[in-house]
Amino acid sequence: MSAQKYSSYTINGFDFHTESYDVGRSVQNSGVALVAESTCFQRGDNDNVIIGNKTYYGIIKEIVELNYNHKGNVVLFKCDWVDNCVRGKWVKTDQFGVTTVNFKHLFNTGEKVSDEPFILSSQAMQVFYVPEHAGSEWVSVHQSKPRDFTIWIIWRVST
Repeated sequence: MSAQKYSSYTINGFDFHTESYDVGRSVQNSGVALVAESTCFQRGDNDNVIIGNKTYYGIIKEIVELNYNHKGNVVLFKCDWVDNCVRGKWVKTDQFGVTTVNFKHLFNTGEKVSDEPFILSSQAMQVFYVPEHAGSEWVSVHQSKPRDFTIWIIWRVST
């Protein structure tokens, strides 16, 4: 197995960059979001299982491609993730549907063995962050749209 690092990677019509690659550039391509299905257990009279989607917001720190001796490869994004463990604390959505996050509060940074800062590149949605106002630690999240991405549908006609 071999590993290769990149500062840029294109997938699903998005050009993703590492945060360090974005510095000094007029566009931001290091923002990512991941929607994950999560399971919560609620104690009470009837133990309930609640399944729902949770969105995680991050910034790409490293892009790594793992090559398994030319039998396949996997591209991973190592990210700093905003702590969204407590609903509404560091990730908030207002009455207009605008989500804001605070990157001063991170989790899954890779410092602990149990942390998981990596995602598959194919799981990433590209977002960009706009500061709320000067001096604020909060940024609003905006989803990017893919550029020049065409899906080709090939129809097979049987004779």
